[in-house]
Amino acid sequence: ARPDAHNPQQERVVAANVDVVVIVVSVASPPLHPRLIDRYLVAVEWGGCDAIIAVNKADLVDADELEATLKKLDPYRDAGIPIAVCAAAPGDDSSSRVDELRTLLAGKTCAFVGHSGVGKSSLANALDAQLGIETGAVRGLDQRGRHTTTASAMHFIDNPDQFGGGQIRVIDTPGVRFFGLADVSPDELRWLFPEFEPFVHSCKFNDCSHEHEPGCAVKEAVERGEISSARYDTYLRLLEELRTGGKPKDVSERIRPKLEDLDL
Repeated sequence: ARPDAHNPQQERVVAANVDVVVIVVSVASPPLHPRLIDRYLVAVEWGGCDAIIAVNKADLVDADELEATLKKLDPYRDAGIPIAVCAAAPGDDSSSRVDELRTLLAGKTCAFVGHSGVGKSSLANALDAQLGIETGAVRGLDQRGRHTTTASAMHFIDNPDQFGGGQIRVIDTPGVRFFGLADVSPDELRWLFPEFEPFVHSCKFNDCSHEHEPGCAVKEAVERGEISSARYDTYLRLLEELRTGGKPKDVSERIRPKLEDLDL
């Protein structure tokens, strides 16, 4: 669940009873938002699910740009989160471009989540062209996606034996421009960043918030480069948000138009 964008005191259920959450991001149109990934990962950890990051629209950039984008995901790869590079475009034979993701999802119930316009529905269509889920286009002016999917829906996909067989159950969820954290308290947040775990028991204080206390092993690990400084930055931002009960931040960044309208 996540707080409603218009009323943070109310929750909006995104999905339930899933094995894995597929966080769909795109290399372009809209651009990558690591802080939104971090928010999803906290929610996934809280819910006791596994996570996969699916990098979509790899066909829209050259090899150097793709490599630069994947480099930004190194902290997640280092934390053991699988990353699948995909390219799904309507009208294109995209099935072979999602084989890695197909293998990771074999026999599982999964929820596709992500920013509006990253191509969640297009990925589901690439897994099974018979689904025919409606897809939209990214607005050329600011590269934001349109809300084509307005409610969560489950789709059943037969998976070929060479990719692990079984049935893939995909919940396609509406895109978001806001994503807060339902039910997580400030004290619980420190346990929802898995890369902190090897260091928390070495902190001077048992209730260390990893923010200002002396002898904090987590902060020392950040200084040594053993924990991503960007991930730690996100932790501090979320900690402040949870303490103040603030409204979820708008994670859509307005950018100058670089591409023509593109199908998702």
